Amino acid sequence: MISKEIAKTLEDKLRRDTSSLKELGITPTLAILSLADEESSAGLESYLKSIRRKAKSIGIEVIHNSSSSSRELLETLDKLSSSENVNGILILKPLPDELIREIPHRIPPLKDIECISLENMGLLFSGHPRFTPPTPEGVMKLLRGWDIPLEGKRVVVIGRSLNVGRPLALMLLSENATVTIAHSRTIDLTALSREADILVSAVGKPEFIREEHIKEGAIVIDLGVNSVNGRLVGDVHLESVIEVASLVTPVKGGVGPLTTLSLLENVLKATKIQLQIKS
Repeated sequence: MISKEIAKTLEDKLRRDTSSLKELGITPTLAILSLADEESSAGLESYLKSIRRKAKSIGIEVIHNSSSSSRELLETLDKLSSSENVNGILILKPLPDELIREIPHRIPPLKDIECISLENMGLLFSGHPRFTPPTPEGVMKLLRGWDIPLEGKRVVVIGRSLNVGRPLALMLLSENATVTIAHSRTIDLTALSREADILVSAVGKPEFIREEHIKEGAIVIDLGVNSVNGRLVGDVHLESVIEVASLVTPVKGGVGPLTTLSLLENVLKATKIQLQIKS
């Protein structure tokens, strides 16, 4: 099953779930916050458009608040946190360091659809997640849709961010994969990556992963979103890697659609939790 088919199956399910909620008079609502001076960052505009488009198709309402300063964003976050009409809150990156440190303490866990609050991260790392982060969940949905067995497989995740690399490694471990997290300080990354049955790149360097990084027949998942001369480019140099790997995800139509749908799936889950509706 290709990525598009996996996404369509999930989208159809979410549409049915939303219809059931609307029959009860409930319209799931997602609030998106961003900083105005960061909205032209690589991939952000595309991601926002994707969320709006898919949410409309599914029946989820989206409210977007663009703030001119960190202080204004936090004030808006506090208002939305207490609003009964908002079920999920998404804060778009990039963000300044002070916001990255503050937001996990401010976002209400029951509306934290990215799993960035300390409570939700703790639940995830203890093996009892309330929500799973959208991008790692998109990767897991893709692997399940491809019928890729993970037990005993050697997986290398390049990138150690709190919202992608680390939670993805944990989710892969829960499926009994053997996982290594690599990063910018890893010694001899090429040799390490060549040991991987599955290589996941979230390093944020355009076309960094090339043929020499890949074991013959490996699966390569590209999570990179980089802007090069006005176009989106992944972490993987597709032309060289495709000669060696058995499967490679493209930048467009790869994990991205499943990330968006996993985010919206969390909005529906959050709505049900808040209103104490059993699935």
